[in-house]
Amino acid sequence: MADELPEQGVLSEVAARLDELGLSPELVIEPPDQSTDAVIRMSVDHRPVTLHALVKLFRTPAVLTIGNELRARRPEGDAVLVTEHVSREAARQFRKHEVQFLDAAGNMYVRHDGVYLWAVGQPPRVVRPREQPTRAFRRVGLQVLLGLLAEPTLVQAPYREIAGATGASLGAVPPVIRELRGLGYVVGPDEQRSLQRQDELLTSWVDAYGQTLRPKLLIDRFRADDPRWWVNVRPSRHEIAWGGETAAAVLTNVLRPEATTIYADSLPKDVIVAARLRRDPNGNVDIRRRFWTGRLPTPHSDVVPAPLIYADLIAAGDARSAQAAERIRKDYLDRPDRA
Repeated sequence: MADELPEQGVLSEVAARLDELGLSPELVIEPPDQSTDAVIRMSVDHRPVTLHALVKLFRTPAVLTIGNELRARRPEGDAVLVTEHVSREAARQFRKHEVQFLDAAGNMYVRHDGVYLWAVGQPPRVVRPREQPTRAFRRVGLQVLLGLLAEPTLVQAPYREIAGATGASLGAVPPVIRELRGLGYVVGPDEQRSLQRQDELLTSWVDAYGQTLRPKLLIDRFRADDPRWWVNVRPSRHEIAWGGETAAAVLTNVLRPEATTIYADSLPKDVIVAARLRRDPNGNVDIRRRFWTGRLPTPHSDVVPAPLIYADLIAAGDARSAQAAERIRKDYLDRPDRA
């Protein structure tokens, strides 16, 4: 019998802890809608509860990042983080921000459908040595991953082509690919490499991007009096691209952005002058540094690659952006080959 995947092992451990509490859990590992990794059904005081589980390994994610991710995946409010271990302090932060979680040690926070579960302080059941991701989820690795997530077939290309498309140095690409292979995200011989578990990889990339790379990309912040100032701007004329809410508005023609995100190689002074933008550290126009090349595919010529649009919407942290993020994910990132 094939070995159980790490994610399934953690789910099984969580189910065992719930069973010890008499909650009669039932796991559905491959849920029909594929918005999360599993469905957990249980009974609390004869009250049925159904939760949709998103499994994250290697580290406890940032509370706001995973909270936004869960809300984007399941606006219904029935999503729960499943992970190996949540510390007492992290658990308190999750509860403060209403982020549900279950861990393999028996720590938990659930508040859904009239059910309240709260347990903290349980130590890890098993301490397993694990090689922590290093290159793949640092700056250069995140550059490479953006390219692979935007165009999964790029993983089959020679390292020089991957470097050229993502803006990473040629020497940085092989170690990143080796690490992704070690984590099970890249499989097959070099000439036939393929990207696996892409949904999980996207979630991990969004988390790492929001924590490590995104804060370093801000060039400056401005304020626009008219939230629709950007409508008459032609990005190609100014060598810029829309991200976040602005990109979502271009793609969906539904969202009315309250904030504008611009990606550029440097401060687009012509745009700032023409739009009469005023420098304001609390403004509604973010100008961020482009960290990839123009060779990555985008859903529209005026916007950044789809994974980056999704990540910026998740980072925004509000319900409107979370809903837009889910739309972008379904329309541009959820494909049959992303399983």
